[in-house]
Amino acid sequence: MGLVLPLLVAFVVSPARAQADPYAADIAAFKKQDAEHPPAKGQIVFIGSSSFTRWTKVREAFPSHTILNRAFGGSALPDLTKHLDDVVFPYAPRQVVVYCGENDFAYDAMLTAPDVVARFNDLYRRVRARLPDAQFTYVSMKPSPSRWSLAPKFRAANAAIEKFLSHESRASFVDVWPVMLGADGQPIPDIFVSDKLHMNDKGYELWIPLIEKVLVKERSLKHLEDVTVDRSPLGTTTPSAQALEGFGWWIRASRQRRWTSSPALGTSWMSVQPVPQYMGNSSTRPS
Repeated sequence: MGLVLPLLVAFVVSPARAQADPYAADIAAFKKQDAEHPPAKGQIVFIGSSSFTRWTKVREAFPSHTILNRAFGGSALPDLTKHLDDVVFPYAPRQVVVYCGENDFAYDAMLTAPDVVARFNDLYRRVRARLPDAQFTYVSMKPSPSRWSLAPKFRAANAAIEKFLSHESRASFVDVWPVMLGADGQPIPDIFVSDKLHMNDKGYELWIPLIEKVLVKERSLKHLEDVTVDRSPLGTTTPSAQALEGFGWWIRASRQRRWTSSPALGTSWMSVQPVPQYMGNSSTRPS
């Protein structure tokens, strides 16, 4: 099952943003850190825009997990896609957690929800092609006072992404809206810093239990020597071979662990379901 959306708009950016890479300094800083202190493979990598960049206590928030934060503030979805070879693939993560999409709408008032979902689909497709065994988690675009006018677009894009991921293996969606809205249906004021866009510690505290539920424990991958990074050209992977190599014991048992999304709860949980014959690339799954 795929998202049938116009992909042409997925890469439309303003001329000013297209002239030079505004994140070159961020990427250079990450590479310098990696050279001085090489990160271990198989961690959980957080990528995205400033809501993750400013989460400086993310490791303390999830002490039972190994977290590597490679978010860079101000980024839109095409920026993440462009830099996957810098901020994701070198680390062979067991899970990729993404927060991004708000800035796409903020930078271009002409963008629609399907446009941004198309950008997300391209990012997801590229991550899945190279990391077929890794868990993929998307944290919904959050509500905030300063961008409340964009709330309808955020809701529409979030709903489409959640629906898409609910049909994907090793994928989960985290809905942060229920915990960030007050009884009046508006964003809770005191969970934001003065700009009314970014969160303070109170805001992140609301996110922690939601994200904790979908993070993959390191011991759950102990049957793998390492997380495989598929270096085949996009679209040439063989799902059956991937499934048999990485998840053979699940197939032999005819069972699969899968995250099931709950719009009502705004979280995901793990259920055990029979392994479908189409395990692997989403393009091989029935609609």
